[in-house]
Amino acid sequence: MDLWSSSKDVGNAELGAENYGSNLEFNGHQAVGLGITQLSTANALEVNRNALAELQRLSKTFPPGLKYEVAFNTTTVVGESIQDVIYTLGEAILLVILVIFIFLQDWRTTFIPAITIPVSLIGTFAFIKLLGFSINTLTLFGITLATGLVVDDAIVVIENVQRHISEGLSDAHKAASVAMGEVAGAVIATSLVLVAVFVPVAFFPGTTGILFRQFALTIAFSVAISAFNALTLTPALSALLLGKVHRTGKFFTVVNRVIDGVTNGYSRSLRTVLKLRIAVLAVFICALAFTYWFYQRVPKGFIPEEDQGYFIIQVLAPEGASLDYTTRVCQQVEKTLMTAPEVGGVFAVPGFSFGGNAPNRALVFAPMKPLAERKGEEHSVASVIDRLRVRCLVLKVRLSLRLLLPRFRDWARSVGSNSSCRTRVVIRSRNLPTSPTT
Repeated sequence: MDLWSSSKDVGNAELGAENYGSNLEFNGHQAVGLGITQLSTANALEVNRNALAELQRLSKTFPPGLKYEVAFNTTTVVGESIQDVIYTLGEAILLVILVIFIFLQDWRTTFIPAITIPVSLIGTFAFIKLLGFSINTLTLFGITLATGLVVDDAIVVIENVQRHISEGLSDAHKAASVAMGEVAGAVIATSLVLVAVFVPVAFFPGTTGILFRQFALTIAFSVAISAFNALTLTPALSALLLGKVHRTGKFFTVVNRVIDGVTNGYSRSLRTVLKLRIAVLAVFICALAFTYWFYQRVPKGFIPEEDQGYFIIQVLAPEGASLDYTTRVCQQVEKTLMTAPEVGGVFAVPGFSFGGNAPNRALVFAPMKPLAERKGEEHSVASVIDRLRVRCLVLKVRLSLRLLLPRFRDWARSVGSNSSCRTRVVIRSRNLPTSPTT
């Protein structure tokens, strides 16, 4: 005899969550969270762009009433910091050219070292590509610092060529040849010294090497390229563009008087110092001692705290508290956080914690608005935390507000992107069931 039974004879089958030990809310709505984490060889900004593009494509097939929002994106501060460094790089280039023009006082002599800046920096980008680095805050910071270094060798060459022309050597080609015979060795020596300072940093073991490898090699390559330019491009351009002694105007006459005054004062002070060698040596030893004393007392840290564009609140309810109770506490915390105008959104995960999952634990993430919308120290993450800490005291639950820096494990893994990169995407709908979901 055959026996048949249907599923309704045994129980009900329905689509549910894997477990009901935690849930998620975004801006007061129940939601489903999707965390996206990059691979170790991926670039944070590229992962972010591709993830957003894929979500935009998938959203076209969402059922009515369902939409997605990016609730937590740590790559935002990465993009903003890179943009700031680019602005700083442009300002540095303009300031360097302006200073060169003020001191060399001629557009021809200014043009020659100024052209070494893009040549050296473009060559540095080529080496960055060959070594598998990326354009990140470390490499851009190194290039910004190198902007002032790459013109030094060219200025030394131009000044010496111009000196020979001023002293009566009218043939610019011969003046360039004589000048290079005098300063070529000095240019090579100074460049090798700079390279010798930065290259060993790239071979530091452990986390220090990971942090500074790209920065050190970027400067080393830019200095090496600038030395090559000073030995080849600069004398060639000097022979073509220089050759006439120009007259200075009233502005540069005043500038020259100031420079001459400073030079004469320095010469007089140097002669005085040379007569007091023992006293100068004693002052130098005392300066070393004070340096050591200050070094012992200055606070030390691995990575400085900075505004990362978000902070996290850890919620710890009494032992034995249910998930519903913890969820209600998180809702109170959300309302408190949304009173701060700098907070861009809030999503809470009751039942989850970095210290372990439990119904009485929760994490509340508070992404901030972009830095452009909250300028000023009073709108920084640290200032917002100080204000909210007072408001959260009225809640009868243990809270821990802290500024969470990017975890170095993720940051070091993604050395090409210079930041931990976690993008949390929340999909929510008003029609989702009210039962706890994960």
